[in-house]
Amino acid sequence: MGRPRSGRTLAAAGIRGRDEAGQCRRAERDETPPSLVRLGRTERFRRTVQVTAQTLDLDAQVCSAQPVAGLAMLAQAMDRDLAEADWRRLLDALLLIAAYPAAS
Repeated sequence: MGRPRSGRTLAAAGIRGRDEAGQCRRAERDETPPSLVRLGRTERFRRTVQVTAQTLDLDAQVCSAQPVAGLAMLAQAMDRDLAEADWRRLLDALLLIAAYPAAS
C-alpha cells in the first residue's frame, strides 16, 4: 500500500470525498454544484462576465462558461460545497484580478 495522500493530492487526482463505505469517490466531469449553477443564472454573474470580457477584450458569450468551470474545479480541489455567498466572493476576486492585475 502506498503512502497516504493529502486532500489536495486526492482532489488533483480527481477524487471527490468518500462514499458510504469510506472509499474515495471520483468526481464526475460535469459535476457542477447546484449553488454554482444558480449563481451562473443571475444578473450579477452575467454583468461580471460582461465586464471581465470587455476588460480582457474577449467575447462574453464565448467566455461565460469558463468562470463556472474554473470555480467548479476550485470547489472540487477544496473538497467542499460552497454557498452562493462564497461563489460571489470568488467571482468578485476574478473580476478584480481581470480589471486590476497586480504589477509584475
